[in-house]
Amino acid sequence: MPARNTISTPRSRARPPTLAQAIGEMLETRRAGFQKELGRVAHEWTADSIHDLRVACRRYRSALRAFLPFLDEAAGRTLATALKEFMRAFNDLRDLDVQLELLTELPPAERPTVRRAVAGLVNLFRARKQRLDEELKEFVRTHGRVGTLPLPAPRPEPLPTLAEGVRTVLAAELQEAVARARAIAWDLPETTVEPLHDLRIQFKRLRYAVELFAPFLGQEAPGLLRVCKHVQDLLGWIHDLDALAAALTRLWRQQIRERERLARRLVRDLPWPFPPEFDPEPRFHPAPRDHRKAFLYLLHHLSRQRDRHYQTARQLLAHLEALQWADSLATWFARGTCPAIWKKEFARHA
Repeated sequence: MPARNTISTPRSRARPPTLAQAIGEMLETRRAGFQKELGRVAHEWTADSIHDLRVACRRYRSALRAFLPFLDEAAGRTLATALKEFMRAFNDLRDLDVQLELLTELPPAERPTVRRAVAGLVNLFRARKQRLDEELKEFVRTHGRVGTLPLPAPRPEPLPTLAEGVRTVLAAELQEAVARARAIAWDLPETTVEPLHDLRIQFKRLRYAVELFAPFLGQEAPGLLRVCKHVQDLLGWIHDLDALAAALTRLWRQQIRERERLARRLVRDLPWPFPPEFDPEPRFHPAPRDHRKAFLYLLHHLSRQRDRHYQTARQLLAHLEALQWADSLATWFARGTCPAIWKKEFARHA
C-alpha cells in the first residue's frame, strides 16, 4: 500500500467536507458548548460550573484563533476580542480558587503565632473571593450575550483544501511551542516565570488544536493529547505557585505600606508637649497587621514545591527533544501518519 502524503479526512464521511464547511461545523460546536455552560452557570454557581465555563470558552477561542487566517478578519477579531474580555473577567476568580486550595494543603506551621497569621491570610483570600463571586454573577447577567454573537464568515478568496488547512494550523502551533520551549534558560530559574507561563499557554493551544483535528491524525491522536496535557498540567502547577507567590508578595508590600502610613500619621499628629490628659495608647489600635513570619513560611514552602515541579518540567521538555518533537510531530501533522518514535513512546506508557 503506498504511503499517504497528506492528512486524511475522517473515514466516517463518504465525501470530505470543504475547509469552509469544516470551520463552520467546528465553530458552531464550540459555540454551542459555550452557550450550554453559560446557561448552566447562570443557575448553578459553583467552582465546577465556573471551571467548565472557562474550559468551554477557551475551546471556543482556540478554534476561532486556529481558523482566523481563513475567516473574515474584522468579524473574527471582533468575536475574538469579546471572548477574550469575557474570559479575562474570570481569571482572578480562578486564581483565587486555586490559591485557596494551595494554602489549605500546606502543612500547618509548628508555631501557633504563625498558624494564626496564616489563617488570617487565608481569611483575606476568602473574603476577596466572596466579593468577586458577587461581582461576576452580575457580570454574567450583563455580558452573557457574548455567547450569541454571530460566527465570522469565511474569507471570500479561495481557501485551501481541508487537509492543507489542518496542516497549516497544527504546524503553526507546533512551531510556536518549540520556539518558546527552546528559549527558556533552565539554569536561571528566577528568569523563567513569564517564559514558562507563555509556554503553558502555547501548549494549551497546541493541545486544543490536536483535540480539534484528532479525527485527521489517526488512532494515535489520544496519546499525543495525553502528552500535551501532561506538559500543560505540569507547567500549570508551576504557574499557580508563581501566581500565589506574587499575590502574597503584593499583600506583604501592602501591609508594609499601611504600617509606614500609620507611623507617619502618628508622628505627624503627635502633640508636644503632651497634655496632662494625653493617652498615646489608643493611637496604636487597631494595631497594623504584621504577617511577615507567615509570608516567609508560605513562600519557603511554595518555593520548594516549585523547584520539584520545575525539575520535572525540565526533564520532560528534554525528553521531548530526545523524541525529536519538532521534526517528528511536523512530519506527523504533514502526512497524517504517526512516526514510529511516537508509537513507541505511547506503547511505553500504555
